[in-house]
Amino acid sequence: MDWTRKVKPISWVKTAMTSFRSRRWRASQLMALAGEAGSGKSLTQNLLTEMFGGRSAKPYRVMTGGTTFNSDLFGGEHLVLEDESESVDIRSRRHFAANVKSLLASRDQSCHAKHREALTLQPIWRMSISLNDDPERLMVLPPLDDDVRDKIIALKIAKKPMPMPTDTPELAERFWQTMVDELPAFLAFLETWAIPADIADSRYGVRAFQNPEIVEKLNELNPEDRLLELIDLQFFRNPLCRVPWHGVGTGAEAGWRRWEVSARGSTVAELAGRLWFVSGPAREG
Repeated sequence: MDWTRKVKPISWVKTAMTSFRSRRWRASQLMALAGEAGSGKSLTQNLLTEMFGGRSAKPYRVMTGGTTFNSDLFGGEHLVLEDESESVDIRSRRHFAANVKSLLASRDQSCHAKHREALTLQPIWRMSISLNDDPERLMVLPPLDDDVRDKIIALKIAKKPMPMPTDTPELAERFWQTMVDELPAFLAFLETWAIPADIADSRYGVRAFQNPEIVEKLNELNPEDRLLELIDLQFFRNPLCRVPWHGVGTGAEAGWRRWEVSARGSTVAELAGRLWFVSGPAREG
């Protein structure tokens, strides 16, 4: 296993703590924690909140357009997202990506409370999201295109036995308190620890990383790739529509229309039609 898979999340925390302690803003990446239920994703987020001052906020409604009032976000350094998305269509995912970029890569933020005039502030935020690693839930994440890839660290969380018993609320609380008691020593270690030069980044502190298994699952479910797969499946089965086209834009759309007519009524055509709506020209309208 590449050792940087373990060092990069520690480097992300190191960069965050340096920014918080100096009260100096620095662009940051979204930390995505993907794993099966009970693997410790929410536990990790809770520990991050403790390290980041004990204050957190929930940006989901703001990021999905559920509200324009965002003043509550300015009360916490840790912006926490959990597996709560209701929509995984391509437009929602791209909207999500735009908000990640806006909240984490822009220094000036508009703070708008209800019945108050908006004002511009410079919060120091870090954002994490926890989600199950089944393909459908991973679709909450945006497509990993060139504009997004450097803004996300995506980790696969493996489920392991807890080092202490947690079978009862009392035991779970004791385990939690033990971890909290150890945080000062961990943070003291980070103060003198240096991010390895080969993974350091001048803008974010550490280069982005996406677990290969997560990337593979996202690519398999990417609407554009799935659309191409379905068109190829039907296109090359039907000799009547093997009319090649070259170029992009209207040429590709014309080819799609020829294929659509020839395949009309098939299950493949129906599925491809749905994907065309969210990955083709319709998404731009």
